[in-house]
Amino acid sequence: MPDNRPTLTSLIESRERLRGKAQALLERRQAAGIEQLSGPDEVKFRAMLATLADLDDDIETRREDDRRGTIPEKYRNLGKLENRSVSSAGRLSPLGHTDEQLRRAFDQVNRGETAVLETRDPGFTGVGGLVPPELLPVPIFPRHENRLLERLPGHAIDVPALAYIEVVSTTGTAGIVAEGAAKPELLMPTTSQTATARKIAAHVGISWEAYSGDFPGFVSAVQVELMRCITDAENLQLFGGTGEANGQVNGLSTNANILTFAATGFGPNGEHWTDLLGAIAALRTGPALAEPDLLLLHPNTWQALRSEQDQMGRF
Repeated sequence: MPDNRPTLTSLIESRERLRGKAQALLERRQAAGIEQLSGPDEVKFRAMLATLADLDDDIETRREDDRRGTIPEKYRNLGKLENRSVSSAGRLSPLGHTDEQLRRAFDQVNRGETAVLETRDPGFTGVGGLVPPELLPVPIFPRHENRLLERLPGHAIDVPALAYIEVVSTTGTAGIVAEGAAKPELLMPTTSQTATARKIAAHVGISWEAYSGDFPGFVSAVQVELMRCITDAENLQLFGGTGEANGQVNGLSTNANILTFAATGFGPNGEHWTDLLGAIAALRTGPALAEPDLLLLHPNTWQALRSEQDQMGRF
């Protein structure tokens, strides 16, 4: 049967016209100095409001009917080969069928025919062994750790070395004194230090194919992987470099001026979470006050900390 109901466009247009009439009625009364409607104007305005409410309901009903008759967007393109953007493995192997396939199967069932959407035994040999493999445009490289230098303060220099004055500790304590009395003396022994810049570098060789026509592969090999390998070497120097005598960086774990704390464990089970608290306390009560804001852990150390249990077997 034909649908004789007003279209969604005509309903919206009727609502807008009625809203304009109601707005014009209010504006005319306001221009006349009438702040509140009464009598016939009030009856007319209330009728407009009731009609607008009915139109809103009709418009929402028509929209709901249209939505029910439309395939949702997330199911509309299932199975289409042209949607080949690489975002997840699931999208590369869709589980559904195209709209055309489902419509064809639906019509076949209505005609009493057999609809087959999947054939498990095709009865022929595939050509998978004859089709050459497709080359992924981006090479796959190993994962790397984050850059430690991004977490540390720095200072830009224009020469190969930087000299600075270091105060390792301050002796003496300020205190309350009487008028005219001697004041406590603070001693700040200074030491001249020189930090020499160290260059970490590497070069990479790539094939002519990667250079001539495969820009993503070129960028991955030259820019991404090369920088990651340099970052690995940089992290090792910052953590365990053996110092100026060996032409290396003064690493965090080898610098004599850096405090250490023996992780012996505490409590009946010798758990090591309290060692972290002890190290924080040592930094705050050492030669100079320090506020810890960075924690470096080996993955195995972090795993051991997370898997420690108390006497009740609780993590």
